[in-house]
Amino acid sequence: MLAVLVTGMVASDAYGIYVTSADHCNIIGNIVSDGDYGIYLSNSDYSVISHNNASDRRYGIYLNSCDNCLVAINIANSNIYEDFDGGGHGIYLCYSSDNRLINNIANSNIYEGIFLGPSSNNNTLINNTANSNSKYGIRLWSSCNNNTITGNTALNNDYGISLHSSKNSNVNNNTASNNDYGINLESTSTNNLITENNITNNTLYGIYLDYSSDNEIYHNNFINNNKQAYDHHGFNDWDKGPIIGGNYWSDHVCHGNPSNGTEPYTGIDTDAIAVDNYPFEDADGWTSIPTPTGSFDTGSGGYPSIRGNHTGTIKPNHTVIATKMYTYPCLGTGGHTEYAKI
Repeated sequence: MLAVLVTGMVASDAYGIYVTSADHCNIIGNIVSDGDYGIYLSNSDYSVISHNNASDRRYGIYLNSCDNCLVAINIANSNIYEDFDGGGHGIYLCYSSDNRLINNIANSNIYEGIFLGPSSNNNTLINNTANSNSKYGIRLWSSCNNNTITGNTALNNDYGISLHSSKNSNVNNNTASNNDYGINLESTSTNNLITENNITNNTLYGIYLDYSSDNEIYHNNFINNNKQAYDHHGFNDWDKGPIIGGNYWSDHVCHGNPSNGTEPYTGIDTDAIAVDNYPFEDADGWTSIPTPTGSFDTGSGGYPSIRGNHTGTIKPNHTVIATKMYTYPCLGTGGHTEYAKI
């Protein structure tokens, strides 16, 4: 099928908008309400779903086996459970990889705000809002690997952000507050990176890890959760040593950003001797960590100006999302870019 353009439609059938086996579709600026599926795409890659309102359905936006799509600036609210087949999802992806979900609102759905289902890998979720959903704000379920979840807000859900049997993902700079569980990892969710999140005022646990190992949890703010953290049936890292440090815990007094190892945080509910050896005195205390010797910061408006060749790897200490990169032969430095890989 040829590419499809759907824009400005108001639809209310069982499928508001239904597309299958058509790549490079643009579905923009539509309103779909009532019925089963708001916007349904199957086997349709490189498509754009943007500025739509897909609410009051069983599924707001549903992608099945769709890769390299952009889902941005949509509203998928108040989708309801209707029968035994399930439903109540705002944005739902299954068997779909390399997609970008950006600046969507998925609130007040009866089950989940945003769901990534089996084998949905290498997706990026940025600045989405998933609030007041009855069960999950953002959920990765069953072999959803290598995903990036950054800058999202998950408030007032049962689970704010949840990973189930999912590996090698980056959960960074999100707000998970006023849920029952802020961030949840379970059922062999391993090798995930949990950093720079604000995890606050959750009624049961700030973060809950069960049967999940080899995850790194550091530079997070744990503030006023009923219980800050749970770590059972696995072995995880709660700090990155004396230089990078661990996390900020509102129920713990220590000195230094990070502290020197003599005031560890031992308040984690654990059967695995989980401990943060280098907690921070202040919330966001890691922003004051000095730049390591041997690195450089060009400052505002500047470019690196270093004569000679650099051969090696530049590794940032937080997630960098690069859409373009420019390199210039700076006058007087005698340098040029031979090879760069992101």
